[in-house]
Amino acid sequence: MAVQIDPPGQLQEFLAILKRRVWQIVLPTLFSLSLGVGFAIIVPKKYEVTTQVELRETLAGVGGASGTELSLSAREAENAPHQIKSLQRIRWVVEKLNWAEYLTLPREEQYEYLQDIQDSLTVTVPRKNKDVGSTFVTIEYLDTSAQRAEEFLRELRTAWIEQVVERDRDKIKLEYSNLLAQQAAKEKVLQREHRQLTELRGRYGLSPTQPTPGSNQGRTEDPAYLRLMELETRIDELALEEAAAQATVEELAGQLEQTDERVQEMAYVEGQTYDEKLEELRAERAQHLSELRTGGWRPAHSTYRQLQHLIETVEGNIDALEKLVTRGEVQENWVPNEAWQILNERLAGAELALVLVGKERVELEKKFEQDQEVLRQLQDVYREDSEHSEAITRLTTSLADVDVMLQRKKHQMEFIETSSGNPFQIMQDVVAPSTPSEPNPFMIVAFALVAGLALGAGSAILAELSRSSFKSAADISAVMLIPVLGVVEDIVTRAQLRRRLLRRIAVGSSSTVLIGAVVFVTWAWATNPDLLAPDVLDGIEEFRELFR
Repeated sequence: MAVQIDPPGQLQEFLAILKRRVWQIVLPTLFSLSLGVGFAIIVPKKYEVTTQVELRETLAGVGGASGTELSLSAREAENAPHQIKSLQRIRWVVEKLNWAEYLTLPREEQYEYLQDIQDSLTVTVPRKNKDVGSTFVTIEYLDTSAQRAEEFLRELRTAWIEQVVERDRDKIKLEYSNLLAQQAAKEKVLQREHRQLTELRGRYGLSPTQPTPGSNQGRTEDPAYLRLMELETRIDELALEEAAAQATVEELAGQLEQTDERVQEMAYVEGQTYDEKLEELRAERAQHLSELRTGGWRPAHSTYRQLQHLIETVEGNIDALEKLVTRGEVQENWVPNEAWQILNERLAGAELALVLVGKERVELEKKFEQDQEVLRQLQDVYREDSEHSEAITRLTTSLADVDVMLQRKKHQMEFIETSSGNPFQIMQDVVAPSTPSEPNPFMIVAFALVAGLALGAGSAILAELSRSSFKSAADISAVMLIPVLGVVEDIVTRAQLRRRLLRRIAVGSSSTVLIGAVVFVTWAWATNPDLLAPDVLDGIEEFRELFR
């Protein structure tokens, strides 16, 4: 009779595949696990060492004043990653530790070796807040040897701190030495200026307390100079007075020339006059003329001729009266002019004053030239005296400034030698770890186990799915329309059994050999490397170099 076969679920089918191909899953898993264990043992173990340095903002007081100056070392925090990881400093530390594996390398490979060390270094400088007075620099280093990592990081930290502090000290010492040299040079120049000024004043008899000419200071010890100044002022005044006197003389001479020495004195006798009658006649004539002009009559008009006749009559009367007028008589007498005499006396006085002023000016100009000649001989001396005095003043001021800076640098030198002047403090010392930091063997083995299981399961499923045949009666029942009458088990012949057995023995043996080889090499390398051939050891070392 027909048999109804229900198809299995996906989980049952998956489990059936895993059951049928269990060795196809187990062998890759064991092989991957052995490789993982071997890798975890052979891969170089790296030990991480850490140190932390506090970088304080050390402030050095300047000369006891209230002002402060930030130490150069406090500014190293920003450059700490570059300074600590510099290849030059790493090379200096490695050569000091005499690492044989570095010293035996060629120059090109030495550079790569130092770069690997640089990549293994990590310097962390957190951002500092404004209200925080310190910066914490954390330095981390990875190496395959815990002892070597500890020695290297301690030497690197010490080298960085000492070089920074020493550079700070050297800078301040250099500045101090330069200031001392400046002070000595300026003192030498000051002594030379003092000596030259003393010799100059002694040679020309100048008093040490005598001010320089033209310095707006009194020179009671130099009457020639004062007299020269007074003569120059007096000559200027006399020139103005002479010009004023000359103008006065010219003005008086002009007035005197226009004034007569003698004047006439006249007596007047009045004559006969008809002024009032003449005024009446002239007014009448003016009235007739006005009527004639305003009347508008023509010459042929009777009124016009009548007015013309009246005007002629009035003019005849005017002429007759003017002929009767007699003039007054004047009697002339010549007498001396009093104004001329006064002007003449004033002119004589002005001319005398002009002569006296000119004479005094000429005499003072001669004295001025004499004194000027004396002072002209000393002018170069005074100028040299002034230059020396100004140079001494400048040098004295400059020396005072240098002395202040010297005291400041001296205080800084004393401060930086104290513990308070050292801005570095070790917060976390270098300690060699007892266990490696990386890699994590458990993570490696777990990853290898998972990878082996995934590889085996994937290959088993892929092998099952790649077969183009029915795998069970359920597959046939799902495809064919006719019912399944029965199921016959696989018929395996002896030859097939032998081939299957031989195949399993071959796969199992090869797998065992591979897994055993991996396990043996790992065990021998870890316990007794002499059991391994040199080529194998070299290959393992090259493999380890890839992960250093």
